[in-house]
Amino acid sequence: MGGAENGQGKVLEPYGWVATTNVPAEQCDTNFERLQSQAQAEVGIFKKLGFDELLTQGLASHGALVSRLNKAFVNNLKTTWVPNTLRRICEEQGKFEFENAKLGMPPAHTDERETQAVVRNVIVQASYLLS
Repeated sequence: MGGAENGQGKVLEPYGWVATTNVPAEQCDTNFERLQSQAQAEVGIFKKLGFDELLTQGLASHGALVSRLNKAFVNNLKTTWVPNTLRRICEEQGKFEFENAKLGMPPAHTDERETQAVVRNVIVQASYLLS
C-alpha cells in the first residue's frame, strides 16, 4: 500500500483521507457480484493487516470513500450549487417580470358572460379530444 506522501493518493480537503485497496476480482457472473466480492476482499485485507480501527472509523474501504465523496457532493450542493441556482432564477424572474410589465395589461373584457361561454366551449372541445 502506498500513501499520499509518495504520490499514490490524494487528500480530499477538508474531508481528509480514506485508505482503499484494489483487490483483484474473482471470476463472477455479473459486475455487481464482482464489486461485492472486491468489497468483501478489501475489508478482509484491512482486517488481516490489523487496520480494523480504520474500518470502524470510516477511514478505510471503498464504502468509506463513497460516503466521504457523497458528503462532499451534498456540501457542494448546499453551499454552492443551490445558492447560485436560486440567485440566477431570481435574476431571470426579474427579467421576465420587467418584460411582462413592458407588454402592459390586456384589454378589459366588456362582457363577462361572453368570456365564460368561450372558456366553457374550449373546455368541452378539449374534453372531447382527450376522451
